[in-house]
This record gives sequence, structure tokens and C-alpha cells, in this order.
Amino acid sequence: MTFRNFFVIVLVLAFVPSCATTTPPEVSAPPAPRTAINIAGSRTMYNYSLSRIHFLDGDIEGAMALLQAALEGDPGSAFLHTAKATILLKMNRIQDALNECETATSLDPKFFDAQLLYGNILTGLKKDKEAIEHYKKAIAIDPSKEEVYFHLAIAYVKTFEYEEAVATLKELIKISPDSSLGYYYLGKTYDQMKLFGEAIGYYKKAVELKPDFEQALIDLGVAQETQGLFDDAITTYKQLLEVNPFNNNVIQHLIQLFIQQHRLEEALAFLNMIAHSGVGTLDIHRKMGLIYLELERYDEAIKEFSLILDQEPKSHQIRFYLASAYEDKNDYDHAIEEFGKIPPSAPNYYDALGHMAYLYLEKKEPEKGVALLRDAIAANPGRLDLYLHLSGIYETLGRY
Repeated sequence: MTFRNFFVIVLVLAFVPSCATTTPPEVSAPPAPRTAINIAGSRTMYNYSLSRIHFLDGDIEGAMALLQAALEGDPGSAFLHTAKATILLKMNRIQDALNECETATSLDPKFFDAQLLYGNILTGLKKDKEAIEHYKKAIAIDPSKEEVYFHLAIAYVKTFEYEEAVATLKELIKISPDSSLGYYYLGKTYDQMKLFGEAIGYYKKAVELKPDFEQALIDLGVAQETQGLFDDAITTYKQLLEVNPFNNNVIQHLIQLFIQQHRLEEALAFLNMIAHSGVGTLDIHRKMGLIYLELERYDEAIKEFSLILDQEPKSHQIRFYLASAYEDKNDYDHAIEEFGKIPPSAPNYYDALGHMAYLYLEKKEPEKGVALLRDAIAANPGRLDLYLHLSGIYETLGRY
């Protein structure tokens, strides 16, 4: 072996679990179980190292062939059986991977990687009860590995063993008090238990430890909304947008929350920001138009609705909003003109006719409204709302 090849192998090994050197067994002796690789003649280590290179290069078949050769040199290595399970998973041979994990844990029950992988495969197969036992063994082997606590807690939650999940995560917090993920998963667990007050406290701690923790901020805001703490939720979503100003889902939700809380000016500020960002949709302009209408800022409402109709002239609902804005502005001629553009096929056609009739009444031209409604009744005698509109006009005119 050249020095260069040896150097490559050493580099590869720097990225895999360290292995203790053992004395090569006699050829006639049965293989001894071990976590480490038997590097007799360096052939086993060489095959394993090449297998890793092929695996990382995406040559899964080549990696498997080389690993099988390594196992022939050291069939008692729990390490190699676990490595084989990893390759089998990549090949989507789930049951075979499970069998290799069984072999590895039988050879060395205290091999952390084998217990963890065994648990993960069982979780993927929705066998969480069985996975729990392997996660617990992994923690007993190495209590310092945070990752296993999360897997175990999630498995407990999926089997509705919430108290055990909480206990697991609190044990993690004792070991690693600065674990933002630990506090986050505690929040998620209490969330699942519908104990939102406790969930909020743990989400806040997670964000305190990691201020740019987006998912924790999202879940915190949702929990606050669930508790009716809408102002707190708005503050949380604003904090999230400081972390990621381009999170459009949060922006849309925040706008909706502003509207629900009747904080319309704040909703408009965000809508305007989106509208001028180049990614604004026609729905953004629709929302802006409706808010302007609510705030009695009719010219701005008319501008937004007109912009939409320039692109979608057959949007009859938007046409109705535009006509209503003119009506509320007391611009009756433009209102009648826009209502008149709504065709009989539109769902809001008869509402438009009713508005037009009353607008003619406002313009001191009641007979035009009466004629409009009588013609509509002649064409559609089953429309009761037309009779109500007509009787309302007659009543206003004193024609009892």
C-alpha cells in the first residue's frame, strides 16, 4: 500500500467512530464479538474504508460489496453489522437492515450506534413501543447524547405516554441546561397535552436560548393565540419576522390576525409592504381594498379594486366592491355604471339590481329604479328579493 493510499484511509477514518486495535484471532478460532474492527493485515479496515468512500460517492452497490468483504474478515464486529444496516437502509431493504441491527446488538448490547439505529428503524416502521426499549438502552450506554432523548420523547408522545416524554426531556435538561431543543420539545409535549400555559413557558425558554429559532417562535405564537393572548402572539410573529423577513406564511397569518383584532392600519402596513415587494398578489390588493372600504378611505379602495379589474375584468365580485365604494362615496353615477356591468349570469346580479334601483331613488329618478325592477320581475317572477326591493321603493315614495 502506498503512503498516499494509507493517508486517504486515515482521513476517512477521521470521520467514522474510532476503533480499538485487537490481536488477530487464530484462523481456527470462532469469531469473537466486538464493536471494534479486527484490522488483521489491514484488509478489513481497508475494505471498510473503501466502502465508506463508495457510499459517500453514491455507489451503494459498490459500498455493499466492499463492506461484505470486510465482514468476511471480521464477522464478529457489531460496528460492521451496523454499517451494513445503514447501507441496506439506503437500498430500502428495511427488514434486512433490521436483521443486521439485531445481529449487532446481539454481538454487543452496549454498542450505542446499533441501539440508536435499531430504534430509528422501528420508529420508521411505526413500532414505537419496541423502539422505546432500544432508545432507553442507548441512553443507558451514553447519557450525554442529546439526540436519543428527543427520539425517545417523540416515541413516548406517539404512544400517548406523555408523562414519560416529559420526564425524559426534563432529564435531558438536567444534563444539558442550555438545550434549546430540549425546552422546545417540552413545549411541544405540553402542547400535545393541551396544557398551553406550560407549553408557552417552555417555548419562551427555547427562544430565549436561541432567538432565531423559527419553529419555536411559530409554535409559541400559535399557543398564545389558543390561549386568547392575541397581543402576545402578534409580538411573537413580529419577532419571527425580524429573524426571517421573507416568511410569507407568517406575514399572511399576521395580517389576518390584525384584521380579526380590527387593527386595520397595522394590517394595511404589512399589506402595503407585500404589494410593493414585487410578490404581491391580486388577493393582497383585494384585502387592501376591503380594508380601505372599512376605513371609509374610498378613493384608495377604488384604486385597489380598479387595479384588479384591469387584470381580471370578469371578476364580478370585485366589480361589486368597486361599485359599492362609489356608492359609499356618494358618486351615484359611477356606482350605477359599475353595478350595470355585472351580467345576469353573475351570482351577485340581483343584488346589483337592488343597489341600482335605490341609487336611482337617491338621484331623484325613482321611476328608473321602478322600471328596472319591474322588468327584472317580468323576466324572473320567482325572485322574491326583487319584490322586496320594489316594495321598499314604493314605501319610500309613499305609494302604499
